Amino acid sequence: MGRQRFSRLRSWAYIAPAVLLIAAATLYPSSEPLDEPSATAPWVFTVFGERGLADGISNVLLFAPLGVGLSLAGVARRRAIIAGALISSLIELAQVVIPGRDPNLGDVLSNTVGVAGGVLLATTAAQWLLPSPQRSRILAGAWTAGAALVAWVTVMLLQPSYPTSVYYGQWTPNLGHLEWYRGRVLAAQVGALPVPSWRAANSSMLRAALLAGSPIQVRATAGPRVPALGSLFSIADQQQREIVLVGPDRDDLVYRYRTRAVALRLDSPDLRARHLLRGIRPGDSLNVVVSFSDGDTCLAANGRRVCGLAPGPGAGWSVLFFSRHIPPWLAAVLNAAWLALLAAPVGYWSPEKRTLAILGGVLSVAFVGASAHGSALSIVDLVTLGAGLALGALGRAHTRPVAAPQGRAPSRRS
Repeated sequence: MGRQRFSRLRSWAYIAPAVLLIAAATLYPSSEPLDEPSATAPWVFTVFGERGLADGISNVLLFAPLGVGLSLAGVARRRAIIAGALISSLIELAQVVIPGRDPNLGDVLSNTVGVAGGVLLATTAAQWLLPSPQRSRILAGAWTAGAALVAWVTVMLLQPSYPTSVYYGQWTPNLGHLEWYRGRVLAAQVGALPVPSWRAANSSMLRAALLAGSPIQVRATAGPRVPALGSLFSIADQQQREIVLVGPDRDDLVYRYRTRAVALRLDSPDLRARHLLRGIRPGDSLNVVVSFSDGDTCLAANGRRVCGLAPGPGAGWSVLFFSRHIPPWLAAVLNAAWLALLAAPVGYWSPEKRTLAILGGVLSVAFVGASAHGSALSIVDLVTLGAGLALGALGRAHTRPVAAPQGRAPSRRS
């Protein structure tokens, strides 16, 4: 009886952390804007939303630990996958009555795929946790190539992607999903092109100016401080897709632009100059400039300027999940965790120091090269990559099988 109880407790110890993580991520009210279908009819289950691909990948990663836990607890593969699907379905039903949550049939599918992936990882653990030296080199080389590709893809996904359509300027618009900023725009232009608060005179020229990195300049009279993000000036197209937005968020100045990630239904970070609007009172003159140079983005307000805002290869997590409520320290932690996560398997699978040094150098060069198209890779980022490599190598040293002690064989008795 005692053994059975201990076995049950051990099984729950494998499963409970994954269940708690899922509950924390899915069952609390959210203040993020909802997709259009659920905003009008919350009981309708949709398959794809505005961020369908980002949600799908995030859900796979979120539910994979549950598959690992169920497998370690001794649950058969098929039962584990069915259990994951049932848990996901219950969560989506609960989200019908949770404010700010979007029940989605596509989530059930991606969650179930995540559980199946976790089961596969657990059942094949010996093959990738304790590989032979030859397989280790193959795994280390493959992961290095994959991590380098992730760095380049991240930067490419966060480049501008402006559709060919009819553009409309918007001066302090009341957009519904954002705060209404009650300032007053006096003039706005992109490069030398004035942008009125109606249909642009030449949308193709305006699009070309945006793609060329022409500065965005807005001259306005400041309004009252807003408690969340509002729009001072924005450009949208005839399909109501946001092209660019410049606006205040309390004392911050925020710039958003349509990226390739957004076009692929992924998420995308905003660029934020913290406290740049502090001290500006309602009725004050407000001159805002968004400028671009050598892959970097700068925001300026009344002569004060903040640069180094363009996202770099460490921001890969932000295309899967980004919230404007993330504080700066947490964003820095997520950047560091993402870089370390990309580097650690290289250290883990490198069987010799020479292999580790070569692949670590290749990975660093790849990240530095990718950062040429975004914000420069800082010393902290490079140290984080090195720390990830070291942690991976340390983990390998602690998971190597211990050889049996060699002693004198016992003598035979005649």
